[in-house]
Amino acid sequence: ARWFKAGTWYNTSWAWDYEPYVVVEKGVHGLLPRFLAALKGFGYNKAGWVQELHLANYSFVVLPDVFFTHIWHVKGGKRRAPSMQTHSAMRRYRKELAVRYEVPEHYTMRGPDEPEEA
Repeated sequence: ARWFKAGTWYNTSWAWDYEPYVVVEKGVHGLLPRFLAALKGFGYNKAGWVQELHLANYSFVVLPDVFFTHIWHVKGGKRRAPSMQTHSAMRRYRKELAVRYEVPEHYTMRGPDEPEEA
């Protein structure tokens, strides 16, 4: 992998379902887009927020000589499909992103795996 062999940092691009560990300067937290608690489940919470970071023109940089520890938490059990409530919240969030960042709505949509709105 490129990151493993790299000797210095390098830029990388956002992609669908991209869920990197995010490190930001402490003083800029008030400028970050808000993390929405209504977006629950794998592929929704952090992936949706990272998509907004991308739309807000944040840079994604790989830091190969940096490490940190993940804080242990209770295991959530089997991954379950997100509820219709979560799908609806994500659909609303993506429509808001399209308006907020003045991009075509299809640019914020995930793709054919999302169920039709009930």
